[in-house]
Amino acid sequence: MPDHVHLLMSPKSAPSIPGVMRDLNWRYSRYANAAHNRTGSLWDGRYRACIVDAETYLLACCQYVESNPMRAGLTQDPATYRWSSYKANALASATQILTPHPLYLNLGATQESRAAAYRDICAAGLSNTMSAAIAAATNGDWALGKSSFEARIARHTGQNMTPRGPGRPWPKKTEPKTKNG
Repeated sequence: MPDHVHLLMSPKSAPSIPGVMRDLNWRYSRYANAAHNRTGSLWDGRYRACIVDAETYLLACCQYVESNPMRAGLTQDPATYRWSSYKANALASATQILTPHPLYLNLGATQESRAAAYRDICAAGLSNTMSAAIAAATNGDWALGKSSFEARIARHTGQNMTPRGPGRPWPKKTEPKTKNG
């Protein structure tokens, strides 16, 4: 995208993604600053991320990322967008920078059959509800998955992994006590 990137990564260890993002920021900032004779940070704020329940949401997240240029009005077809992984996933175009996820590999026995199955998934479209859930989880740093997955991630991290309602929580109302109660 002209002003941001979407990356869908499966880390081998917990600190992998923050390390990748730190190194990417540092190296690309040095490159861009030297190329454009400038200094300073290139991006505002930190990156946003969500932990994805791959079994349920991985292919939807792929489709969300690959359809983003269409939602932004940059192209009518994700296959024509230069930076899209759609060509690799749906058209079986060879690439050295992407590693297919095991769930993608399970779509078919050959590269062509996987690509055809993936095209069928994309042709079905992504619901507005699913798009909104992916965006909300990413922007809020929430887990994206079934409630059991979100609870497991919350226990593991010690952090709330689901959105809460707006505002401060109010104490529960209690019934007034009676003389006998």
